Amino acid sequence: MILTKIKNRLIIFVSKLLYQSRAYYYRCKNRKKKKIFIYTDSRGYEVSNLWNKKNPFSSYVGDLVKEYNVEYHICEYSSTTIIDFLYEYYGEGTRGKKYDYVIAHVGLVDFSPRPRSMANDIIKSKSHKIKFFKWDLRMFDKYLEREISSEIYNGELLSNLYDCEFLKNEIIPLLQNIPNLIYIGCNPIISNWRGNYWQDRPKDINRILMAYNSVMLTELKEKKVVDIKDWNECDIRNYTVDNIHLNREGYNKITLNLKQILTKIK
Repeated sequence: MILTKIKNRLIIFVSKLLYQSRAYYYRCKNRKKKKIFIYTDSRGYEVSNLWNKKNPFSSYVGDLVKEYNVEYHICEYSSTTIIDFLYEYYGEGTRGKKYDYVIAHVGLVDFSPRPRSMANDIIKSKSHKIKFFKWDLRMFDKYLEREISSEIYNGELLSNLYDCEFLKNEIIPLLQNIPNLIYIGCNPIISNWRGNYWQDRPKDINRILMAYNSVMLTELKEKKVVDIKDWNECDIRNYTVDNIHLNREGYNKITLNLKQILTKIK
């Protein structure tokens, strides 16, 4: 067990050393090209291979790194949310910086139903970011007590992070104010297939996730969106490893969509 842990950490360390060096090379090479800010949750890298952990070159991120001046942030938190993205963009992380394009691949954690205790822990971990935007933490606590589904999952009631009204009234306006924002949406979830995920996902996940995704696509219609809500069962099996995280074929699909958008807004 100890040897396995050491081996795994060594694999991650060597991989990180190599991909960071490679990314630095392309950052220098492409320093005079269009600057792109990319912020992703765990969908930003290929999750099934330990060597690929947070490796931009395992996904569409690396495809863009090779052609543009890219600053990327891939799954910097165990639960990476839109709140994290907004805090990075509007906060100290990028203050004074300017980008030609901003790509956001987040929202899955915010929208998906999960055991209520887990949702509560996520909100607590983001409390300083919530206060940065002057949002009322008590409002989040109150929302967590609401019933969004009658399903019991892993022995608990389900919750997500905030309601659709908060999304429309607080989150969306901040997203709309970001110049040249490109948002990558969510695909549907197949209820009778888990891929390589270790357990079945909540039965209500597709209904809830797609409702929030629909709000995003509607409210951001003036922005550029990679819309994958119409992926069918065959697409999802072909493009993802577990309904959510993409495989190389899925990343190729996203890369194509992004390059089509970037070409049009050059």
